[in-house]
Amino acid sequence: MPEVITCNSSCLIAFESIGRLDILNRLYGKDKIYIPEAVMHDFSYEIPSWIEVATVSNKQAVQMLLLDIGEGEAEAIVLTLEKRHNLAEIEDRS
Repeated sequence: MPEVITCNSSCLIAFESIGRLDILNRLYGKDKIYIPEAVMHDFSYEIPSWIEVATVSNKQAVQMLLLDIGEGEAEAIVLTLEKRHNLAEIEDRS
């Protein structure tokens, strides 16, 4: 089964800040990397073509998670479950 990963903005920003966003592409680019729309809005850089932006369907699940975590993390978790992705790359300091 191919690896499919969902990332939140912290992961993307961390790699971009050291000029190494390519690491994600090297690790997972042969398969697929997704980000939810909230992450796209948080990430203030251009989204590379090898990352796909996806819409979360279950807004109620996102709202429930927002009680404890940020919007990007909440959407990443829900998207991972909805799309049945293999991995989620999430970092949240709250």
